[in-house]
Amino acid sequence: MPKLVLPLARLSEAVEPDEPWVGAAAATQAPDADLRPGDGAVRLVGPPTPLGRWSEASATSADAALVVDTGGAVVTVSAAAAELLGCGNGVVGRPLADVLALVDFESGDADPEYSGRIAPLAAVTAGSSLARSLLRVRHPDGQLVTIDTIAAPLHDGVGRLVGAVCFLARVTAR
Repeated sequence: MPKLVLPLARLSEAVEPDEPWVGAAAATQAPDADLRPGDGAVRLVGPPTPLGRWSEASATSADAALVVDTGGAVVTVSAAAAELLGCGNGVVGRPLADVLALVDFESGDADPEYSGRIAPLAAVTAGSSLARSLLRVRHPDGQLVTIDTIAAPLHDGVGRLVGAVCFLARVTAR
């Protein structure tokens, strides 16, 4: 999500702290906001929720990371994760299961029976613990890639499940 910097006076006029902004995002003046001396600027960040914070962190991460919502749709994906998963652009908002070209480990067939149990989806299904899984994807060039994934559920301030954050690493033969 692009970050906007507005003068503080315009921010107060344009967006109340509780008012929705760009869908689910909300304007906040975070304690670590990027303020430049003398300009009264405040940085608008994603919503002050675990989903918003993890979305922003994973989107800008050099590591392979992604965030899914409770329905399993991709909220954000880092460039490293998109490359590792072979999914490219245009994945945000789409179900993760539809984005990945999962391959069965034994048969090599598409749409393996384990697809609903991959870590990001298991974390939003269980909602209470870490989930870890291996998955194999076929890249558009036909290359098969095995990936170790670990995901943690994300809860809001009152304990409701809002999504999951997932970290990925390529598995290579030694």
